[in-house]
Amino acid sequence: MAQTQHPRIGDLLLARGLVTTEQLREATEQQKLTGRRLGDILVSTGKITPADLMDVLSERLAIPKITIKGLIADPEVVNIIPLPIAKKHRLIALFRINERLTVAMADPLDVVAIDEVRFKTGLMVNRVIATPEDIEAAIAQFYSVADNVDRVIGDISATASTATIAATGEDAPVVRLVDVLLTEAIKQKASDLHIEPDENILRVRFRVDGVLREEALPPAHMHAAVVARIKVMAGMDVSEKRLPQDGRFSMEAAGRSVDLRVSTLPIVHGEKVVIRILNRLGWDMNLDNIGMTSAQLTFIRGELRATRIRSSMHSRWSIRSR
Repeated sequence: MAQTQHPRIGDLLLARGLVTTEQLREATEQQKLTGRRLGDILVSTGKITPADLMDVLSERLAIPKITIKGLIADPEVVNIIPLPIAKKHRLIALFRINERLTVAMADPLDVVAIDEVRFKTGLMVNRVIATPEDIEAAIAQFYSVADNVDRVIGDISATASTATIAATGEDAPVVRLVDVLLTEAIKQKASDLHIEPDENILRVRFRVDGVLREEALPPAHMHAAVVARIKVMAGMDVSEKRLPQDGRFSMEAAGRSVDLRVSTLPIVHGEKVVIRILNRLGWDMNLDNIGMTSAQLTFIRGELRATRIRSSMHSRWSIRSR
């Protein structure tokens, strides 16, 4: 039985009108000389966009495409793949179901990357496609907090007393940990930072654009020391653990001066901490950075221009009719 011939990437790009015959010929010649993938050559020379390539690869390989922005990732799943591998191969783990790991890849044809992930995790890999920019942004977002937290907590002794840890100097591990959490929350323009103890872990979550997402899971034994450090910073009573408290302090991080409002509340496994982050100058909320697509921005700007024109014409008509 004859095997079904799948269309080549170049043919699909040509059929969609994304490249011309001449552009495809030039890219093919460059591919023969350099050994690079045809799609990468066309993207690097500006003939097509990464999104165009992702669409064609998805169709050619029958692999789903995905937009990572807006996803709420589980830090435990993300950290199944070590950060060096994620950066090296431009990929990130998104979901795990039993022994299958769903991995977003910029290059789903990278067999070496797939084999390395399988070997490192011991799991089967399901591929989905995302743009390189999307994956790099996700790595910066999802690994930054968890990776920094893991690096800091390695210096903290599980047997150290809360009072001793809270009273140490600025180089103490718990001080650095709290600084990491606050700085990352400010960098990501979070409105709130939540620190909540569970039975075996300490949940750290940021609220960004109204969505509360989990960022790190330090061990539960660090809870008392972290809360004590925050209470010291906010001018609260470290010894009082059975009543709600409120405090405040200010700091500068990521080029911003912010005010922080701190609330603590006793719950089953300890004290929950909520920190409201208030930028003294306010966030820069113009049309370009509120999450709209280019098509939506074009439409809205067109409507605004049309509204201004209609308003101007109405004003002129009103003056003339007097």
